[in-house]
Amino acid sequence: AGAAGRSTNLELVNLTGVPITVEVDLYSAGGTHLGTRAWELRASEDLQIGKVFEYVFNLDVDDGFALVRTPTPGGAFLASASVVDNLTGDGFNVPVIRR
Repeated sequence: AGAAGRSTNLELVNLTGVPITVEVDLYSAGGTHLGTRAWELRASEDLQIGKVFEYVFNLDVDDGFALVRTPTPGGAFLASASVVDNLTGDGFNVPVIRR
């Protein structure tokens, strides 16, 4: 969502002792694919990505979801997301569904 509303943050944690790639596919709530972005994480790196939808889509996204994966053989990571109200700074965690 845009500056007047809410923003979505994504946190990625590399659980391995080697670098991995994490790919994030972002979708609208209706299932339209908005784009894909990959991040390289160093060994054991914890990376917070603010306003993650802005990396692939230049318009406000009122409701959406992300599919997160690693193509790195043996790669393992944790992912979490939060939505932050841009006016108050209040946030809440987004539930994760593992597939």
